[in-house]
Amino acid sequence: MKKIIIAAMLLCLITGASIAQDFKVIKATKQGWAGGAYGRTGINYRIEIETKSDKLIPDTIWVNGNFYPLDFAERPYPLNTKRYDSLRHVYIFSFPVSETHNVVPPPQFNNNMPKVDSTEIKAKAEYLAHHKKEFKGEALITYQKKKKQCSFIIKEFTPLKNLMYP
Repeated sequence: MKKIIIAAMLLCLITGASIAQDFKVIKATKQGWAGGAYGRTGINYRIEIETKSDKLIPDTIWVNGNFYPLDFAERPYPLNTKRYDSLRHVYIFSFPVSETHNVVPPPQFNNNMPKVDSTEIKAKAEYLAHHKKEFKGEALITYQKKKKQCSFIIKEFTPLKNLMYP
């Protein structure tokens, strides 16, 4: 009997069946959008994840080969939201990923455009090339646990009806 229990425990360890997940995806949606005078398109993401401990805080999400910090203090923007529901132990993240196909910025932004150093762009490109995450799924979320970087995969996002702006 002891041999069967030991064999079952070893099998669970090898296959990962007994490893408890720190997070559980409750809901993950994506909603494409397009429109505006400057030809912008993008995707709004919304992710709800349940955690066993409020000490585990997701810090980065990888989507389509790009990473986005989930600490929105670094990227203040009205559409970036992060909430924690302490009753349900659920984090809720909402953020847009957008692009523009207009090479000239709108006139109202010309004076407020941040100056970007080309060395900063090269450094970011090199960082991405060396730290690109490979995974099977639509997104990968990373977090710190006991001073180690851990991650979990969002297998798929539920697509919502696309939004079209005038």
